Amino acid sequence: MEFNEIHVGLLYANTLEQPLVLLEIVAVVALFVGLLALANAVWSSRIFPRWTAVLIAVAPVLAVVVDYGFPYLLLVVAWGWIGWKMLRMSPAEWASFREAPAPEAAES
Repeated sequence: MEFNEIHVGLLYANTLEQPLVLLEIVAVVALFVGLLALANAVWSSRIFPRWTAVLIAVAPVLAVVVDYGFPYLLLVVAWGWIGWKMLRMSPAEWASFREAPAPEAAES
C-alpha cells in the first residue's frame, strides 16, 4: 500500500505542480517584457519625462534582485506621475496627440 500512495503522490505532483510552475514562469517573463515595452513606448513618445521610462524599465530588474517593495514603489511613482500628467492635460493637448493620417499605399 505504501508504494501505491507514493506513486499516486508523485503522479499528482508531476501533473499539477509542473504546469503551474511553467505558467508562473511564463507570466513573470510576460510581465517583464511588457514593462520593458511600456518603458520603451514612454521613452520614445516624449510626452512624459524620460525619468518615468527609466523607473518603469529599472523596476522589473530590481524586482529580480531585491525582494522588498522598493521596485514596486518605483512603478507607483512613475505611473502616478503619468496619471497626474494625463489628468491635468487640456482637451487641446489631447487633440494634439491624435494620430496622423496614414499615408496612402503606393500602387504596384
